[in-house]
Amino acid sequence: MVKCAKCKHLRTAPYQSRNTGCYHRKNVKHFSAEWYLDEQQVGGDYIKINWKGDCAEYEPIPKKPTFWERLF
Repeated sequence: MVKCAKCKHLRTAPYQSRNTGCYHRKNVKHFSAEWYLDEQQVGGDYIKINWKGDCAEYEPIPKKPTFWERLF
């Protein structure tokens, strides 16, 4: 069972996007390839996508490097 809160494709409102949703390329309703049109994208309904807890597009959020790893 996977949780959307730990997926790197989930963006939450109001800080990461306008609407909370799954922003994986397959699940975005209106996808634009240009970076400057990124705000116009509408994410997919993450509750319906992961209804059974077996999302195929799930990717965990990468761990941040430690202070020492960033320093050296």
